[in-house]
Amino acid sequence: MAHGRTEPDIVMTIRYAGASEVRSVSIHEEKREPDGASAIDPDRSHLNRLLWSDSMPEPQPSGMFPNATIADNRPRTQQEALESLWASGVQRPAKQAEAPYVQMVLSASPEYFRDPDQGPGEWNKEKLDRWVKKTMKWLRDEYGPDLAHVSLHLDEDTPHMHILIVPTYQKRPRKPGRRKRGETPEEFEARKQAVENAPTVRVAGRASNEYWKRAWARREARLSYHQAVADLGLGYGRDFVGEGEPSPEHVKTGTWVREKSRELEDTERELDALAAAVKRDAEHEARARAEAEALRAEAARDRAEAKAFRAAAKRDAAEAAQKRAEASRDRSEAAKVKAEAVAELEQARTLRDKALKLGRRVFEIVEAVAERLGVGPKLSEIKSAIAELETKEQVGGFLAAAIRDEFAGQATRPDDPFESEPEPETGSDDEPSMGF
Repeated sequence: MAHGRTEPDIVMTIRYAGASEVRSVSIHEEKREPDGASAIDPDRSHLNRLLWSDSMPEPQPSGMFPNATIADNRPRTQQEALESLWASGVQRPAKQAEAPYVQMVLSASPEYFRDPDQGPGEWNKEKLDRWVKKTMKWLRDEYGPDLAHVSLHLDEDTPHMHILIVPTYQKRPRKPGRRKRGETPEEFEARKQAVENAPTVRVAGRASNEYWKRAWARREARLSYHQAVADLGLGYGRDFVGEGEPSPEHVKTGTWVREKSRELEDTERELDALAAAVKRDAEHEARARAEAEALRAEAARDRAEAKAFRAAAKRDAAEAAQKRAEASRDRSEAAKVKAEAVAELEQARTLRDKALKLGRRVFEIVEAVAERLGVGPKLSEIKSAIAELETKEQVGGFLAAAIRDEFAGQATRPDDPFESEPEPETGSDDEPSMGF
């Protein structure tokens, strides 16, 4: 009841919706529990009906469907209806599409459904059936295949319907605008003709739908619905075409034009300011990109320098390791040479000691022979013997040196046995006698 009327009116709320709104209503359709916003009576939720969805049978004269309860396997919620629609081949709306769906709540003033003795949660079945039948006929006639889902809720204070409409349009392949490289005019015309003859694809999208892309589509929908149910005694009511949008008041054409002109000027100024802000933002973004690019280049240079430094350090480490290895080998070689030299020196000392002992033994023998013979060797023979010994091996050299040293010592003795104690003569002057 509105505008001074006392009779019941239609109740119609229309909003453009996105995926989140569809999910929200779907939760409301499934979870029938008191939530503070809706007066849900769970004891009456079994009375709720699914009035329209994919693969629905033909309606009964009352507009109701046989056994069309919420518990059926048909899409029970708006979300399930969408999924069924996509599965049937309808393409989803573009990702950038804003609110591509239409949601409605249809009802009437509580006084229309109730008898005088009835209260909240009660209704006259005959009135309800008439309202459902006319409303469903209007929905099917008005929106045809775009009508995706209708559910009737009878477990709240007043009967009402939740409707989901998916506006669609027929999309054709894009018509080629110019010839490809090397393409003949005939081939180009054939390609354009193929696009013209190509089948269209049904795509969801409110902005491209002929009905819903109009500026006053929601008001026109309300006018159309009121005409469909006016014979039920329902008035037009307040023109709430969307949540939070009051019914527009009548304005004279001249006043309306002037207001719209001012709004247009304000919009143009806002657009100019927005364009300037966008330009500034673009300049800032360009500078930021340039700075970021410079930073990336500097970072790349730093990484290259660090890589070169690591490579040089690695080479230096390898060279140092090689030098340490060579030094270690040199030390090992020097130690080996030193050990060999020490061993040779020790061997030489040992040989000299042996030669000295041997020399002394020889002189002892010579001395004994000289004493026995009573003669001493001639000096020239001794020198010849020593020289002969010196021409031999190293041991011979040691031995010759030892003999030379020994004879030198014998020459300095005052009591030379070869001089002081000659053997006594026992034979003739020419042949000495051998006593051994």
